[in-house]
Amino acid sequence: MVALVLLCLFIGLPMAEILTFIEVGGRIGGLATIAATIATAFIGAALFRYQGMHTLARAQSSLEQGHMPLEEVIGGLGLLLAAICLFIPGFVTDVIGFLLFIPALRLVAIGALLRPMMRNAQVRMSARGPGPTAGPFGADGTVIDGDYRDVSEPGDERPALPEDKDANNGTGKGEKS
Repeated sequence: MVALVLLCLFIGLPMAEILTFIEVGGRIGGLATIAATIATAFIGAALFRYQGMHTLARAQSSLEQGHMPLEEVIGGLGLLLAAICLFIPGFVTDVIGFLLFIPALRLVAIGALLRPMMRNAQVRMSARGPGPTAGPFGADGTVIDGDYRDVSEPGDERPALPEDKDANNGTGKGEKS
């Protein structure tokens, strides 16, 4: 499936762009076709800047409120893809780029692209089971017990930790074995 999509992108898209250039150039002329291609790149840059700043402001607002800005991140990814499509010379990619500047279409398209990756990530995470727990426990919940010995050089002073003072009668120094 991935190979078919890549084949369409690397062979089909350039062929569609060439055919579209020939057709548009035959109808409006060569210089007008080139001017239209350059104009779409400038329009794309302006749209990317405007919508990108708006999306960034919404993301910052979400973060300040303590919310994860997932929709804004997905929207920003869509905006980047839209801008790339408009910078690539060609009318087919320009249509795709302009469609991606519509917020509802952008979220649906990027969501459709990310959904298979997220499904694979969820399957891989659930196959591993729960992650390690915090604290003095191993991954399976067992207690790990052990002893330690201070092997630092005699002149190597480290700050005394509260648990060191408790274990050594409040002195904060000494070895435990």
